[in-house]
Amino acid sequence: MAKKQYIKTYMATDATALSAISKVGHITSEQLNECGMSDKRIRNFVKQGYLEKVSYRNQSKQLDHCYKLTEVGRDFYDHRDGREHSYYQSVSPQHDIAIANKYFSLGEHERSTWMTESEIRSEFLAHIEDLRNQGDVARADQLEAAYKSRDISAVDAVYETEEGIRIGYEVATNSYGHAELQAKAEFVQVMKLKYEPQRI
Repeated sequence: MAKKQYIKTYMATDATALSAISKVGHITSEQLNECGMSDKRIRNFVKQGYLEKVSYRNQSKQLDHCYKLTEVGRDFYDHRDGREHSYYQSVSPQHDIAIANKYFSLGEHERSTWMTESEIRSEFLAHIEDLRNQGDVARADQLEAAYKSRDISAVDAVYETEEGIRIGYEVATNSYGHAELQAKAEFVQVMKLKYEPQRI
């Protein structure tokens, strides 16, 4: 017997919601609503196996829930959107919701320029190769060594303001030590970003 199809159409609001989740890892039901996805639609995405409902302790230490894309959901989004997306590598629901809150606080332009950690890391590695191709081998080797030793570490996200200023955004949990914070600061300096850390 064929599995019941709960999601029979793909709507623009679905694309908006899935795009947001792909960039931040976890997302609240209110944020999915803001994307235009109704509570019933959310439930159907869960029943279809595209979204997973996750329980976690929020910043007030109260039990809360949010949603993340499953592997099947990622495949569905990639297929429907006609391309393979760069997904944010989730840290924890609490950490990711802080990132989601930042993402949803931004305007349309800033959201359209949002880059995930893996995307900005790829840009950093391309910068190293550019330096090497330009003959600055010593600097390229220095940055590569610092990256491998984790003395330089990519921030959670990068976005660009209306004025063209690129912001490096980082959510720092209590587990972050001085060395980790310094590695993030070094990264934004190399990539010429304005640093915007947030402690949770």
